[in-house]
Amino acid sequence: MNEQNNVQEIRGNHDASGLKIAIVVSEFNSNITLPLLEGAIDCLKHNKILNNNIIVSYVSGAFEIPVIAKKIATSIKPDAIICIGCVIKHETDHYFHVANQAAIGIAECALSTGIPTIFSVLTTLTEEQAIERSKPGKENKGYESAEAAIKAANIIKQL
Repeated sequence: MNEQNNVQEIRGNHDASGLKIAIVVSEFNSNITLPLLEGAIDCLKHNKILNNNIIVSYVSGAFEIPVIAKKIATSIKPDAIICIGCVIKHETDHYFHVANQAAIGIAECALSTGIPTIFSVLTTLTEEQAIERSKPGKENKGYESAEAAIKAANIIKQL
């Protein structure tokens, strides 16, 4: 409780020790997605998750992420799901359609299952931008997504 404002606050924390986290990762643009996966796993381990409570599933591309995330949500029922992919803009509108449908599907998975489903699909204009966001360290977008997953899962547990 926040004494100053006299309101009840519910906050997530970074303790992953009692959580089961699933990760769905796209193999397309693997030079980007695998470092994002490493960042996510580094964060989970840094925050004390047990190794056997990390479940990683590989899919072909970002478009396939939502259906696998939904199946994981309904069958395995993890505390959170991290969806990792990378869509880089090129000459055609393909980029827009894949990124848009991945975002809609991931959001639908979260809303329909009540399981935090974290959007960690990079949508960049250039490969250089994607590489910058997948470098090792706490600014790696996979690492940041795992932090979001842990916090959201812990809030759900409090509710």
